[in-house]
Amino acid sequence: MFEDALVPATARLERSGASTLHRVHVQGFAALAAEMVGGAESTLVMTRDYAIARKQFDRQIGAFQAVKHPIVDMMIGVELARTHALAAAAALDHDPDSAETPARMAKAMASEVYPAAVRKAVQLHGGYGFTWDCDAHFYFKRALWSRAMLGDGACHRRYLAAELLGPGAA
Repeated sequence: MFEDALVPATARLERSGASTLHRVHVQGFAALAAEMVGGAESTLVMTRDYAIARKQFDRQIGAFQAVKHPIVDMMIGVELARTHALAAAAALDHDPDSAETPARMAKAMASEVYPAAVRKAVQLHGGYGFTWDCDAHFYFKRALWSRAMLGDGACHRRYLAAELLGPGAA
């Protein structure tokens, strides 16, 4: 079917295309990390708003320490993951050849923060968190998919350990 197709030299992948595929993977790590940070932040905002609106014992549930502290933990995680995602984006923008380490760090951090934030959001929403009326379960499913896509946090940490500390470190 494609026997007579002509492909200009500028559109061909060099050799096996491994270097191009590698660059695409690095960009994918950074892009997916950024998406995961956005999902974690949306989860944080949704949970915060719910804690303000929901009342129990004539008080907002957000007034209880058992609700406040996990929301703050979510916020800290989101900001940490955002910092890594921004570093990866800056590296891709300014020096793409050295972007692999920050991109992998961003993906590893986001792979931990996003699922943890969503689990806590579902817990703080109670039974409502897994109903069709609440979007938390959509974020939960996306967080699990995103964590596994392009390598989970452990995969990236093993690579980084071997790269930064030597082959025996992983």
